Amino acid sequence: ATMGFGRNLTAGEMVDQVLTAAEQGPTARAEVTHVVVMGMGEPLLNYEELVKALRLLHDELGLSYRRLTVSTSGHVPGMLRLAEEGLPVTLALSLHSADDELRSSLIPLNRKWNVAAVMEAVRIYTEQTGRRVTLEYLLLAGVNDSVHIQRELVQQLVMLRVRPYYLYQCDLVEGAGHFRTTVNKGIEIMEGLRGHTSGYAVPTYVIDAPGGGGKIPVTPNYVLSSAPGKVVLRNFEGFITTYSEPLDYDPAAVLPLDAQAARRLEPGQSGILGLLEGEKMTIEPEGFSSTHVRGEGQQHRLNIDAHKWQPLGIGGASVEQDPASETRPDPETITVINGEVI
Repeated sequence: ATMGFGRNLTAGEMVDQVLTAAEQGPTARAEVTHVVVMGMGEPLLNYEELVKALRLLHDELGLSYRRLTVSTSGHVPGMLRLAEEGLPVTLALSLHSADDELRSSLIPLNRKWNVAAVMEAVRIYTEQTGRRVTLEYLLLAGVNDSVHIQRELVQQLVMLRVRPYYLYQCDLVEGAGHFRTTVNKGIEIMEGLRGHTSGYAVPTYVIDAPGGGGKIPVTPNYVLSSAPGKVVLRNFEGFITTYSEPLDYDPAAVLPLDAQAARRLEPGQSGILGLLEGEKMTIEPEGFSSTHVRGEGQQHRLNIDAHKWQPLGIGGASVEQDPASETRPDPETITVINGEVI
């Protein structure tokens, strides 16, 4: 927005961004599953090319319309026109405030189409498409960083069948420092929403991770402690309770059905789930191993024998086999159940 308007993007240029993202993903031709049209001005002001791009993404790239989202700051004629188009895409509204005076100071478009007009367009869009409208808004210091303001806002939205989706922490961008709140304030607001209003009205508070790490959800801590067979929890009122877990739970019982479920390939992106599922043992920063080589390129004495640290049941750890071990007999397998050797 600070660069000024040059020209509108063509439908081909919009689709090309998706293709480029796929080609520059962690693997060649990475799968793109969802597309959100935002961050390049008001999409509905470029209506014809926008709709062409949506149709191309669906017809040529095979993306479901329900996985395509158009974000708007409240361009009412475009919202009504999109409702008539018959494309079941998701509409996301950047609201930020339900107060007209305040919203007009944040979004100049509100001076032309106020909150009431935008909400009427939301109602019409929902009725004609059968698709709910989701809401995105920023947590802004001195504007809406209040539990009571946020609760009033989300309750008004739900009555209009608008679901608050993301409550964004203000990004680390130049010129926006005076709008930034602390993360603690965001957590306090979530404390004041969760349990104090309908769960449908509670957004997900997220921080856009610097460096392209994506949206990180941040919530109050409801798990206070845990021990074998027991978890200590608290609710929104501060009531603390223990929850007993089944002692005979067998996580392997579902494996036959799990093997039939489709896998989503995420090379290099399995993250914490990859650790939990045994794909690997660690997630290391780039250059970690070379940084921790001691002396003149020599391995530490504890790392000379890789077999010493080969973890049990971790699929991602591969160790070259010692040729001498080929003549050794396999060790006897011992199974212990309830303290008895079987």
